[in-house]
Amino acid sequence: MIVLHLWLTSDRCLDAFKNWIVSIGAPVTLEEVHISKKEVDKLAAHIFRTIEMARMQELYPLETLKELLNRM
Repeated sequence: MIVLHLWLTSDRCLDAFKNWIVSIGAPVTLEEVHISKKEVDKLAAHIFRTIEMARMQELYPLETLKELLNRM
């Protein structure tokens, strides 16, 4: 029961944060910053180079990064 409550609370927090971001006019999608879906692979590769420099590529593999970016 506590886990469900925490999940619902965190979900509400994320919704509230997104609503606040939208309310101040900040972009919340890649399209809003003029990055098309066909540019995601190039963006992911660029970000992944930084992840590699931080030696965190096992935590954030390139395919996972692409999947996350495609959700935006």
